[in-house]
Amino acid sequence: MYCLNMLSIALELAREDPVYEDLASKFFEHFLYIAEALNNLGGMGIPLWNDEDEFFYDALHLPDGQAFPAQGPLARRTDPAAGGGTIEPDLLDRLPGFKRRMDWFLNHRPDLASLVSRWSNPAWANGGCWRWCAGIA
Repeated sequence: MYCLNMLSIALELAREDPVYEDLASKFFEHFLYIAEALNNLGGMGIPLWNDEDEFFYDALHLPDGQAFPAQGPLARRTDPAAGGGTIEPDLLDRLPGFKRRMDWFLNHRPDLASLVSRWSNPAWANGGCWRWCAGIA
């Protein structure tokens, strides 16, 4: 949520001052890096996402170095809806620097882009426009 909140703030500020487009790009990229970390804990291939429950779980690290997702009565769950947001198309049109960097990043890091549940969906269309949606899954 932190990166998405900071992204939202930076995008709002960038409406008035384009210098904030760089900051928005930073938080957009960090959001995707966090999505990667949630799906590959410590580079050990341990995903915190549980497809069956459709929730994120904590990981349990044992003294012998083993780590695995903690599930059961003591596990904490995180609602994936808490990690999502939209970027309206008209805002992207008003922020060409951010849009250019976002497109470059998504094209050059498809491994990270694939970690986001939806990028656009006609169900969210408004007046024929697409909304960009980012939600970790």
